[in-house]
Amino acid sequence: MSSASWTEPIARSADDVWAAVRDFGCSSWSSVDITVEGDGHGAIRTVHMPNGDVAERCERLDDEAKVLSYSIVSGNPFPITDYLATMTVRPVDADSSELVWSATWQTDEDPAPLEANLTRFIRGTARVLRRALDGTD
Repeated sequence: MSSASWTEPIARSADDVWAAVRDFGCSSWSSVDITVEGDGHGAIRTVHMPNGDVAERCERLDDEAKVLSYSIVSGNPFPITDYLATMTVRPVDADSSELVWSATWQTDEDPAPLEANLTRFIRGTARVLRRALDGTD
C-alpha cells in the first residue's frame, strides 16, 4: 500500500476549519464545480474537472473527532485503486489549527512518482482551503 500526506497550518479555529472541511460539496472554499448527492456518510460528490468527472464517496464524517474520509468510486485520474483519503482537523490553540490530509492506495506502477504527484495535489488543495479561510499565501 502506498501513501501520501500533508499537514497545513491554518490561522483559524479548529471549529472554523472543520465547518469548511465537513462540507462535502466544498461550497465555501473550492472554485471547482462540485455536485453532491446525499448527505453525510455515503454521500457522493462529483468533481467536474476539465479532463473528466471524478466521483467520490464520503466514507466517514465524524464531527466529534473532526475527521472526513472519502474514496474515489469512478473517474479516477490516477493509475491506482482502493484510494482512501482522510482529512483531520486538529486544534493548535484557540485561534489556529492544522489540517492533516492523508491518502492511501494500491498501484501496480512504481509508487514513488504517484506519491510525489498525490502529495503535490493534496498540498495544493490544502493551501487553497487555507487561503479561503485565513487569507494568507
